[in-house]
Amino acid sequence: MSEPKQSFGEQAARFSFYTPLLMLVLGILSMTKQDRAVAIAIGSINALLAISGLILGVVALVSMRRYGRKRILGRAVVGTGMNAAIIGLVVSILMPAMHRAKFVHQLSGHWRLLSESGGPRQQIDFILNPDFTFRMERSQSEATRLAVSGDWGLLQNESIDIKINHIEGGDAAMVGKQMPLGAVKSVDEGRLVLATDHGDEVYQRVP
Repeated sequence: MSEPKQSFGEQAARFSFYTPLLMLVLGILSMTKQDRAVAIAIGSINALLAISGLILGVVALVSMRRYGRKRILGRAVVGTGMNAAIIGLVVSILMPAMHRAKFVHQLSGHWRLLSESGGPRQQIDFILNPDFTFRMERSQSEATRLAVSGDWGLLQNESIDIKINHIEGGDAAMVGKQMPLGAVKSVDEGRLVLATDHGDEVYQRVP
């Protein structure tokens, strides 16, 4: 005796129910792949699966008015709940990551501070690269030039932290030191304000 044909509501409920399991399998496969493009493709497929599973789970619940609860209610409730939880988790992870990426993009570039306080005129330039390397130069003249390079990072409180890997014209003992550059108060296309222990420092972007 052949099995009764599945209704659209049951098919939608089944898809919603099994979607998280399929995403788990694809996620495990992506962990074994070193190719970034493959990992991104699988991540995109998982995102589409989660959204589709959530939508079809809701559709299955609505379809119970026509097809009844049998073989629909349990799967649809579980599938809808799991897919909604997965989407919520992904959003909670992606939103801070996207904000950080945008912030890093804004900070990246060539910045200059001109200061006359405390002595002769100084020109201070620093370059923050998107790959989290930096270079800073301070000069009063060609004879008094200091160049520092290394790595930079962004702390949770939006402070810029630098690690010195190389220094020219300064104390070699500073190599390997890690220190704060300042907390970002504001940044836009042309202006960066850092809060430091000595007060605010205003930098202008160099084209």
